[in-house]
Amino acid sequence: MLRRVPCQRIVNLIPVSCPPKVGDLAMAMITDIGKTAKIEMATGRMGLLYKGDPIAVVFGHRYATAQFEGYADMRAENKCDLLSSGGVCGVVKSKHEATPQPTRLQILGYLADAEKKSLNLSEFSMKPVSFNRGRWPCVIAVCGGAMDSGKTYTTSGIIHGLVSSGYRVGAGKLTGTAAGRDSWQLLDAGAFNVYDFVDCGLPSTFRCSLEALHRIFDTITSNLAAQGAEYIVLEIADGLLEEETAALLNSAEFRDSVDGFVYAISDPLASIGGVAHLQNLGIKPIALSGRVSQSPLGIWEVEKATALRCLTFNQLVSGELNSEILALRNKRELFQNRTGFLTKSYSQVQRIVSADRRNGKE
Repeated sequence: MLRRVPCQRIVNLIPVSCPPKVGDLAMAMITDIGKTAKIEMATGRMGLLYKGDPIAVVFGHRYATAQFEGYADMRAENKCDLLSSGGVCGVVKSKHEATPQPTRLQILGYLADAEKKSLNLSEFSMKPVSFNRGRWPCVIAVCGGAMDSGKTYTTSGIIHGLVSSGYRVGAGKLTGTAAGRDSWQLLDAGAFNVYDFVDCGLPSTFRCSLEALHRIFDTITSNLAAQGAEYIVLEIADGLLEEETAALLNSAEFRDSVDGFVYAISDPLASIGGVAHLQNLGIKPIALSGRVSQSPLGIWEVEKATALRCLTFNQLVSGELNSEILALRNKRELFQNRTGFLTKSYSQVQRIVSADRRNGKE
């Protein structure tokens, strides 16, 4: 969470004199250990928490159907909850029945610079960079039916499959709540660099505007493209019905910026409703994967119900999806060479061709 904040900028601790804003950095003391018993260090190591420990936190919202619904706020006497192991804090509004009570915090003050100006994560955001669209990487997005459906494993498998074939692959996580473990997993899979919304100045994306989500996408993809990515694999957190995920998938601008989608699910029935929902948005997944692929019978049911391939993690790692991904890039480049029009993705090519057919131009 603090990985982008230079240590030398943190100089003072100032009293809490106003309500927190999303991204405000603070120092807190742990008053009771609950669900979150470890916190992620800037190095990625998980540190064990003890009652009375002082920790740096960032105020943010959280939306996690299997854990907490929480908001960047404080209760009376500057008390709040630890919403994630990534150091996001706020006040829990609801939680899953099986989830323990959150770890409780006492806010000691806001972190501030040498001029005693409070620090906010947004000050340390990356910016989008200019890049030649004629050499734009092929972008693959992984979305899922729900939280914990296997999206990160699916993303990792796709990355490793491409890297093993000699391609330079960058990765990113567009939405979610600050937690570095997913980024470490994507780096382990072979991505040369991984960015997420924290690099774009946000502790989470719950309650973000569509404009902010587009800015995250542009920032991550343009920086990876400028670093020589041939392929970019992006994970979208939570499920299709989560507000920010739904906003992205409903956005023609976003869909036109992605060459292909892979859909991760945990059970066969989710494949039917999910694929139908995606197709209503004009998205036909190039493959399905996720937790359901751990079961041969689950794969059989999914493929029978959807007529789409359902690939296991090992199949993705071995590159069995590579031919479909390469075809997307080749078709986009062929269209560009034929028309001279620099498209953002093969999805945009499909939309243009479909519109031309409807208008009798092809």
